[in-house]
Amino acid sequence: MDYEVFKWALLEEVRSMAPKGTRVRLRLIPKNNDVPAEGICLENDEDHFSPVIYLKALYVDFCRGMTLGEVARSVLESHRHAMEDVSAPMEGRPAYATVKDRLYCRLINTEMNQAFLEKVPHVRMLDLSIIFYYEVYLNARCPGTVTVRREDCEAWEVTTDDLYELALSNACRKKGLSFEDILQMIGDMGGPQMPVEPPVPLYVLTNETRVFGASAILYPGTLDMISARLKDDYYVLPSSIHELLILPAAQAPPLESVKHMVASVNSTEVLPEEVLSDSVYYYNVAKGRLTRM
Repeated sequence: MDYEVFKWALLEEVRSMAPKGTRVRLRLIPKNNDVPAEGICLENDEDHFSPVIYLKALYVDFCRGMTLGEVARSVLESHRHAMEDVSAPMEGRPAYATVKDRLYCRLINTEMNQAFLEKVPHVRMLDLSIIFYYEVYLNARCPGTVTVRREDCEAWEVTTDDLYELALSNACRKKGLSFEDILQMIGDMGGPQMPVEPPVPLYVLTNETRVFGASAILYPGTLDMISARLKDDYYVLPSSIHELLILPAAQAPPLESVKHMVASVNSTEVLPEEVLSDSVYYYNVAKGRLTRM
């Protein structure tokens, strides 16, 4: 069953299982880099909030062997968990006290998300922007995320600085940091061994969950930790919104070659919604400064 047939068949299956009075419909949601994503939304007149369960992951589950009925039941379960998680609603949003311990930040491209950034609190960093989100537990496998919007800050009476401080603190404590040689990382993940070693040493910086892990570069002390490990200046290559590649400066090819490599990988290997930037960044140890090259 191809994706188009699957999504309409799943919609009908969920409708047949949903409680009476529930409206089940497809929604197209603009995601990172203004890339749209399709999802299923269950609504009724009593709820102010309705999560979107994205179809892409559901189709992967179906292709891996789940029946249509099992996928439909997982949609209903995800919806139920999300609605239970949104406690103490305040005009359709959860109270700040219920989300502040699972508030985090992530990095996105500023230019590619200009319209979106007008609606959310953010902090600029070079050609990137730091935005904020909190997790809601849709199912046992992984949490969903809700982006913090400007109206949330107003209702919660918190500032962008408040969000930034708390999100970083939570991430350091709960998401952790991972910095390792790319060959070691591939081995740890059970991937195939590379037939030859890369021509230059590469390291991967991310968090322990490997989700929105590019934000690990924001953790206090991370830039200096890397320079202490490498004993060198280094380039930061935005592999995706989930991880960064670190390249020691002394062993790097010419800058134009590095820039070409980043742009080429982004255009051919990275999903459009997961592209972070085509830029290359450089950390100067003596100056303690990260710059865009």
